[in-house]
Amino acid sequence: RDILYGSVFVENKFTFGRLTITPGFRMELVNQDMTLQNFAGATMTETNNSKFDKQPLFGLGLAYDLGSETAVYANVSQSYRATTFGQSLIPVAGGTANDAAPSVGWHYELGMRGTPRPWITWDSALFLVDLDNKFGTAGTALTSVGRSINYGWDGALQLDVIGAMDAANGTHRGDHLGALNLYANASIM
Repeated sequence: RDILYGSVFVENKFTFGRLTITPGFRMELVNQDMTLQNFAGATMTETNNSKFDKQPLFGLGLAYDLGSETAVYANVSQSYRATTFGQSLIPVAGGTANDAAPSVGWHYELGMRGTPRPWITWDSALFLVDLDNKFGTAGTALTSVGRSINYGWDGALQLDVIGAMDAANGTHRGDHLGALNLYANASIM
C-alpha cells in the first residue's frame, strides 16, 4: 500500500479599519496504490488497484476588532476527509465500493477572543460541522450511510506563568527566561 498526499493552500487577509476579511482556497491531492498478492493455490495472482482524489476546498473568515484587545470572529469553510485504503480500494474478494467518494462537509464558527493582559489570552466559540457522505457497510458493499451534523462550544485559555508572576511582583524575569505557557481547552459537543 502506498499513499502520496499533497496540498496547495492560498489565502489573503484584507483589512478595512477594524474589519478583516480572509478568503482562502486549498486543493487536496491524494493518490493511493495497493497491490494484493495471493499465494494460495497453484498459481500466484496479483491485483493492482489505484485511486486518485483531488478536492478543492474554500473558506472565508471575518474578524472585527472591538478594542481593548478583544475581537469577534466568524468562519465558514469546507472540510474534507479522504477515503482510506479499505474504503476506496477493496481488498476483499467479492467486496465492492458503491459510492466511496471522499467526505466533504462545511464548518461554521462564531466566536470571541481576547488578551485582557499581556500574559493571558482566551477564546470562546460556537461551532457546527455538517459532514456529508459518511462511510459504512451494507453486507460486503461499502456505501455512503448519510449525513452527520455536530455542533457545540469550544473554549481555550492560555496563561504565561512567568508573565503573570512578573506582573504581580513588578519584576522582569520574562525578559531573561522567556515564557512558560499553560494552556487549557474544553469542548462540548
